[in-house]
Amino acid sequence: MDKKNEILQAMFVLFSQKGYQASIADLAKQVNLKPSSIYSHFGSKDEIVFLTVEQEVNEFFGCMETAGQKSDSPEKTLYNLLQAVLDYFKDHNRLRFWKSIVLIQQVELRKQCQILIRQREQAHIHFVEGLFETMILEGNLSQNCKKGALSLYLCLGNGLLDIMLANQEESFDFESFAEDSWQFYQMAIR
Repeated sequence: MDKKNEILQAMFVLFSQKGYQASIADLAKQVNLKPSSIYSHFGSKDEIVFLTVEQEVNEFFGCMETAGQKSDSPEKTLYNLLQAVLDYFKDHNRLRFWKSIVLIQQVELRKQCQILIRQREQAHIHFVEGLFETMILEGNLSQNCKKGALSLYLCLGNGLLDIMLANQEESFDFESFAEDSWQFYQMAIR
């Protein structure tokens, strides 16, 4: 791995732990450089953070694209997508990283990151809407329920991630909880 990628990987870990409070000194220590040497690879801390966010966003949505191709039924594809999200964020560093993006103090950087995420997110939501359209055509979902089914699906995913973050101890049976939540979702949209 070249030094630039090593710096980005180190920023991922630091950002997941400290958010935007991660300093160039922290970063330099992680990659065995002097703080001033970081700037021979990048122009600013904001550039490092943005490129780290961009890498993570691309990796996450790449996983979603792969998960969306694994099934022949829209219902199974929806389940696969939800499961892919939950599997992806089992690494709690990833979950903390994503939660820290909205807390970036630098307004311009936060906006750039949000735009990047929204662009990829909109394409993903459009794909999911297509799954609901297929369900409508197949008679498995009422046209009147499409918007609500989509909103509920997105809330289910976000809610499960929040529960995952809040219940990291081993005694909580998250997999059973997530499976029950999926079953309730299926009943609700029928």
